[in-house]
Amino acid sequence: MAAPSYKDGFAAYSSGDYPRALKILQPLAEGGDIYAQHSLGLMYENGQGVKRDYEKALSWYYRAAEQGLMPAQNNIGSIYSKGLGVKQNHIEAAKWYQLAAEHGLPVAQCNLAVAYENGQGVDKNYALAHKWHLLAAQKNWADSQNNLGWMYENGQGVAKDNEAAIQWYRLAADQGNPTAQVNLADKYDRGLGVSQNYSEAAKWYRLAAKQSDPKGQSNLGTMYAQGQGVPQDIVRAYIWMYLSAKSGMTDALKNIGVLDKMVSSSQKREAIAKADECSKNQFKNCD
Repeated sequence: MAAPSYKDGFAAYSSGDYPRALKILQPLAEGGDIYAQHSLGLMYENGQGVKRDYEKALSWYYRAAEQGLMPAQNNIGSIYSKGLGVKQNHIEAAKWYQLAAEHGLPVAQCNLAVAYENGQGVDKNYALAHKWHLLAAQKNWADSQNNLGWMYENGQGVAKDNEAAIQWYRLAADQGNPTAQVNLADKYDRGLGVSQNYSEAAKWYRLAAKQSDPKGQSNLGTMYAQGQGVPQDIVRAYIWMYLSAKSGMTDALKNIGVLDKMVSSSQKREAIAKADECSKNQFKNCD
């Protein structure tokens, strides 16, 4: 009978059978299998079947990264960027992002672009941020598509162009990126680069809100309160504003106080009960 392969270990990992995954992957990793090494790194980083241990995670990532595995290189960058079990070091993070980015890994290209946007570990350079986001966006990396939209909206490294911003936001929004959905909704809400369309704005805010995006929830609540793009409904307004406020959204915390004066005590109880049910059911059958 053949010994279990990496494919068997990965199948166990993907199904959540971490003890079996560890049993299969450990000897493979020790034998030099870079994919098993990377998977062990993930398990130690996330505490999956083992006690969370960033030092061990980093050790396994290094072994895979030094053999050229791009996801491991990116993950080393992420650990240094966040300071997980090591002293935060943006210069070291950028070095590893660069290595993986140059070999074409879109998440690393996005991370490197963000480093250039914020001047973390590298000199702030919007032109280079645009370059790396564009490379990732062309591979359908939604975060970079959204960030390109932001750069065009605000003229960072490129000429300000609302139409280009909308094109990039839409590509990311169509992939389900909640931040891009909110950004696209905002364009329709304010009529920037497109004809003002409250119904379209409400549609995109709702999609983001159902992914627990606090800004999407807050803005959808505002639209229900004002009857813009949706029928005016103070209970639904309270539901979405309450959910956003629970996340600590500043505007929602302020607006929930306004709505408190507009609803009866029974309407408030109804809204909170529905909001809690929506959240519990991950927003299924919740409009």
